[in-house]
Amino acid sequence: MMWPLVFLDEVSLFEPLLLHSSVCSGYLLFLSSTNEEELLEDLSDKLNYLLDVEAYDSKTKFIVFVTNSSTSLHLAKSIFNVAWKIARIVNIVVVVFCYGTYLNDTELAVTRLHEMSLESYIWFPYHDKDCKDVTNVKLIEKKTLDEISNLTRIDYYPLKIPKDFCGCSMKVTPYGIPPYTIVNNYTDANGNEVYEDNGLSSELLKLFAQVYNITLLFRKSPNKFGIVQTANVFLDAVVGNTDFVVGAVVLLPVVTRYVDCSIPLTYESLKILAPCPTQLERVHKMVTIFTPTAWLSIGLVLVFVCCTLWFASSCKKKCDLMN
Repeated sequence: MMWPLVFLDEVSLFEPLLLHSSVCSGYLLFLSSTNEEELLEDLSDKLNYLLDVEAYDSKTKFIVFVTNSSTSLHLAKSIFNVAWKIARIVNIVVVVFCYGTYLNDTELAVTRLHEMSLESYIWFPYHDKDCKDVTNVKLIEKKTLDEISNLTRIDYYPLKIPKDFCGCSMKVTPYGIPPYTIVNNYTDANGNEVYEDNGLSSELLKLFAQVYNITLLFRKSPNKFGIVQTANVFLDAVVGNTDFVVGAVVLLPVVTRYVDCSIPLTYESLKILAPCPTQLERVHKMVTIFTPTAWLSIGLVLVFVCCTLWFASSCKKKCDLMN
């Protein structure tokens, strides 16, 4: 099967790209720079661009191919950290082409082929008590260029949901109306305000957290329920200010591509009050276009113009008779 490929260079990187979501089933990013800061900045620009693309899907597979002379493990950690902070990317493999430091091109191409290698790294979040910190980076394969033809069959994208989250804390934002959210607050022994949600959605989440050993930290629920508030709640989930959004959430297509939505357990019908004007007669429509004050002003202007023209015409006739 021939897979479609779309190549983006530095010129077209900031041009609008509108593709159907089914086209982009994965992303391959190429990074090359001797300066690590410039390399990470280039990665940040590419990821921020992808966030604005219509076909972007954070749940798909990513491959980042990097050329670097040394410190491949440290560089892989930095790449995973940038991808996690900007776009919450988990299904990602970093392939580092390590070529070392050589004197000339001849030595690079001929005499040191057995020293150049491809190193593949993956990262597992919430494993080994690292929670959200990018520390659990693993080297899953290392091949020199002499061995490149003998690549083994390795699962580069294994299941990364652990059975035990080791008590890692996750933030929860309740949003909606009762009985889906019932938020209470109190002050703990340290004088901090603590929020607790006992709504239907949070009770289901608590059962999940109990099984997988997750510590839930509830945030303050928005005071209003509307489109703007819904967009802000989803934005908090996208940028990482919250991990879960529970309640009666309106699933807007413009934001659902950035987050994972659970299977709806209940459905709710909402009624919106909107003005519905009745049909008016033409005369009434014309009269009510302006306010009475505006109509009076228009009438006075017309009278003033008529009087001015009449006065000017009379003066002209008198002047003609006198001459």
